[in-house]
Amino acid sequence: MTIDAARKHDLLDRLVDYAFEHGLSDLSLRPLAAAAGTSARMLIYHFGSKEQLTMEVLQAARDRHWRRVVLEAGAGDPPPGLLAARTWEGLAADDMRPYLRLFYEGLGMAFQGREPFTRLLDGAVTEPLAFLCRAFQRAGLDRDVAGHEATLLHATIGGLLLDLLATGDRARCDDALAVYVHGLEARMPALSAAAAAAG
Repeated sequence: MTIDAARKHDLLDRLVDYAFEHGLSDLSLRPLAAAAGTSARMLIYHFGSKEQLTMEVLQAARDRHWRRVVLEAGAGDPPPGLLAARTWEGLAADDMRPYLRLFYEGLGMAFQGREPFTRLLDGAVTEPLAFLCRAFQRAGLDRDVAGHEATLLHATIGGLLLDLLATGDRARCDDALAVYVHGLEARMPALSAAAAAAG
């Protein structure tokens, strides 16, 4: 890693922390630079524009937090029910709330067609779907059925996360996720048997 790349990486860490506290909507280069211990000129030097800086902050935040959830939830290649429970536990943790608020704020800008934030849409669904789909395929489901189940799980967790951010009612959301996992585990034997018979 070059000196410039190392400086940029260090800056990104500090900028992510700032964005977690202040959000993105009123992001201003001068206070952002002051919080990061640099100057607005150096931020432009490293990132090119305020919009590109904001996009890279969002990507760095995702790398820091979503990757951690993937590593912890997927350790040991768990069956789908356990993976669902672990993924929820990781994403619903208290220290994930700033990341989730930032991520949904970025998606809001992407939904409005604002560049370069539309690039967030590319991986916002496909990446977690692929992660979840692999667990269903390891459990013996064919790709199409695994994709359907992964889509349902992704939608369930995504909806519960929005509920959690809006209401703060962790206990109710935990209970709802547990009901989903119970139903998933109850139907997995039939889904696996059907896949084996079709194969």
